[in-house]
Amino acid sequence: MRAIVSAIALSFSFTGISFAVAAADQPVPPALSSMAPADEYFGRHQESVLEIRNRLDALDEQGTGVTLDPGVIGELDDLTDAICDWQQKYPADPWLPRSMRRLLLDYQRAGYASSSDALHIVALLQSKYDDTDTAVALSQVFAPGANAPQEAQQAISVHGTVVDADSGEPIAGAVVIVTQGDANSDLSSAPYGTTGDDGSFVIADLPATTLSVTVRPPPDSGYEPYSFTVDGSAGDVDTGVIQLVFEE
Repeated sequence: MRAIVSAIALSFSFTGISFAVAAADQPVPPALSSMAPADEYFGRHQESVLEIRNRLDALDEQGTGVTLDPGVIGELDDLTDAICDWQQKYPADPWLPRSMRRLLLDYQRAGYASSSDALHIVALLQSKYDDTDTAVALSQVFAPGANAPQEAQQAISVHGTVVDADSGEPIAGAVVIVTQGDANSDLSSAPYGTTGDDGSFVIADLPATTLSVTVRPPPDSGYEPYSFTVDGSAGDVDTGVIQLVFEE
């Protein structure tokens, strides 16, 4: 009798072990396995997902309708590097598309929605996360006429060339912003253009009135911004050669 009881107990014991092993072998639910671990780090500055989201939160705290300081472009590019690394390793992470859309809106608020890094985020959103939320975000950033001037009876253009004051060499990649009234550096609400390799720029469809022209140098170039006014009441304006000097 004792032998029979022992045999039954041993059978249950083995059965319990087989159940425990089977439970341990069960796959992790897809929603969890697709998410980046909290202790994994991404990008050149090795940031965790929590750090990335905290930095986006900090930008949002400045106000979603407030123009960000153009100097934030370096931080945005660092976030792009980290988020792209995150996307390559965990493309199905449900936190990714929202983080990318928030980043793109921050690029717009800083006036750099057409920068190469911002457009890379756009390409990823369109190819990997093309849903209603993405379409809404892109429409907010690239709405038709978002940078159009106010209606006027006559439309004119402002054109010129931006060069180094000492060498006379053309400066490519400078942003030229033209507005009515006071100088404005908000690219989300003002007509603007970027200088080409020869330093030239043309901004069209402007009202025929007194205009403020602001030249914003390329990021990290060391040049000082430059602002002046022009009279567009008589038609197209040639600003001539605009010379930028290095900050002291």
